Amino acid sequence: CFLEAPEAGQYGAAFTLARTLGVLVTPFGILLLPLMTDLAEQGRRAGRMLARICGIFLALSAGPILVFWLWSDHIVVWLYGSDFGAAGRLLPGLAVARLASYLAGLVAMAHAARNDFRFLWIYLPVLAVEALALCVWHDSSATVVTVVFVVQLFTVFAVFAPQLVRRSSR
Repeated sequence: CFLEAPEAGQYGAAFTLARTLGVLVTPFGILLLPLMTDLAEQGRRAGRMLARICGIFLALSAGPILVFWLWSDHIVVWLYGSDFGAAGRLLPGLAVARLASYLAGLVAMAHAARNDFRFLWIYLPVLAVEALALCVWHDSSATVVTVVFVVQLFTVFAVFAPQLVRRSSR
């Protein structure tokens, strides 16, 4: 185990709370696939629809992210007790990392719905780098959060990269 038991418990508490953003992303994922597939079958471009869906998801996520940022210590203590209080400092970073991960997932689903898997050439190596980085940098939960945060931001870039390449080649 990389972290001592108390610190691992604190990380687990913060990670569980950060994953609550998944409640917000699920309906968008369910909505996204049929919309993107329909646009692809019609031969229509999907960039605006994807931007709209991602924008609405990000706007709705802003509230929970702000609450986690401002009152993470109070939320953790209220839900888990004072023994887990230190998890509050981990929650904002993990929440933003999860948000980035969910956003990357939405964009990846849009690519897949259009039968475009070029993003995998960047996305999969980025995830491998995350695993390797966590093997090297895991001395504290704060370090783990930093690694996850940075790599998840790169995953967002990885799934957007094919879109950016496609635009620059026009």
